[in-house]
Amino acid sequence: MSNSVADALLHARAQLSPTPAPEPRDGEPKANPPAEFDGTNRRKLETYVADCEIMFATSPRRFRTESAKVLAAGSYLKGDPKKWFSNFFLLPLDQRPDWFNSWDDFKVELRRYWGLEDPEAAAESELRTLTMSDKDHVAYFASKFRAIRYRLPNWSDRNLRNAFLSALAPRIRSQFVSAGRVPPNSLDGLITLAEELDRAYWIDQEITRSLKPVKEHAATSDDKATTSTSSDKKKKKKKSPNSQPTPATSNDSSKSNTSNTAEPAYKKLLGTDGKLLPKERERRIANGLCMLCGQKGHIATDCPKKQTPSSGSTVAKATITVSPPTNTSISGSETKQ
Repeated sequence: MSNSVADALLHARAQLSPTPAPEPRDGEPKANPPAEFDGTNRRKLETYVADCEIMFATSPRRFRTESAKVLAAGSYLKGDPKKWFSNFFLLPLDQRPDWFNSWDDFKVELRRYWGLEDPEAAAESELRTLTMSDKDHVAYFASKFRAIRYRLPNWSDRNLRNAFLSALAPRIRSQFVSAGRVPPNSLDGLITLAEELDRAYWIDQEITRSLKPVKEHAATSDDKATTSTSSDKKKKKKKSPNSQPTPATSNDSSKSNTSNTAEPAYKKLLGTDGKLLPKERERRIANGLCMLCGQKGHIATDCPKKQTPSSGSTVAKATITVSPPTNTSISGSETKQ
């Protein structure tokens, strides 16, 4: 009886106290890991710290404890900072520094050893070298200016306003004059008015680009019409009955002379002495070919292509010694070409 009552009480308690739902494993967004910090450029330390804090904020369940944050940040150190962190990590748990259990204290140690000696002076140097070109947007330039501004807590709003005004692009300052607007005295007011004038400038640029293709198309169509008219005139001139054929140019005559003076193919078979090359001579003898024209059925003395000397003309003579094939007794002959 007592066991049944106890079981009933446990069942009722389980019904009254709801079971917490399990946390989803993939419910947190995954941020990109911070770039490794090697300590060579001290200006990059603040970017490294900001990347670590973004990673912690996007995965709060993964980095619930302070020690988990410190260990995760230490895994993205490199070079001398990595050696410095590893020396403390290799110590027993009870001998590690207190900043191993506090992310804020760990940031203090990082800035102490690897940060800038005078962060405000470095921010002042960046602000003096920051300038806006005519191709930049005021909103983009203002975002960079504000990022440096927050590192200058001792600067007054008037000094920041003057620094922003002097760094603006010349076209923005000229827009103040053309619009008849006096630059506001506060930094926020100056940024707001500069962004308004900058939007008007870029809208005008977009309108100019949208109208430019229309003008180019009209000019192109006019050019096409002019070209078609001139081509029609040329065709009419060609079709006129009074037109005369154009005389042949000197280039055409030179081409014809070149084609006429081309060397005949048989000269490739002759040597410098005007006789057949040895290979060609052996080939003709082996095949029973004429030594003059290279055809079968006759010898060089009876060749039909053999020229007879005309009166008053000089004919060059070339002597070719022929070794006749089997059963033919020809010792040599003189051919006249």
